[in-house]
Formats: sequence, C-alpha cells, structure tokens
Amino acid sequence: MTDGGARASDTFRWRLAIGAVLIVGGYAAWPIIPIVVASDLSPGVKTALAAFLGAIPLLTKIIAIALLGR
Repeated sequence: MTDGGARASDTFRWRLAIGAVLIVGGYAAWPIIPIVVASDLSPGVKTALAAFLGAIPLLTKIIAIALLGR
C-alpha cells in the first residue's frame, strides 16, 4: 500500500511554492505603473490599467489563499 499522507504532504509543498511565487510575483506589477502613466494611452485606459496593476498584489494573495485552502 502507498502512504497517502506523504502524497498529500508533497501536494501541499507544491501548492505552497506556487502560492509563494504568486505573492512575490504579484509585486512585480507595481514598477510597471509609472511606465503606464507615462505612456501615450488615453487617460481612461491609463487609469484602468494603473488601477488593475495596483490591485494585482491583492489578487495574487487571494488566489494563493484559495490555492492553499484546498
């Protein structure tokens, strides 16, 4: 018989690693905001894109929590 506990532990480790990468990677969106603001896009598009980029760290945290809660 196989050890189901060891397999669940391995799965959790992968989910934890993916969650950590999501959280850390989400903050990579913030340095992009000044580039968007300085671009030649219309003000409405710049506002929406900057707001979305600003919210990415929160969104990735929510996704990581959902991933770890499985």
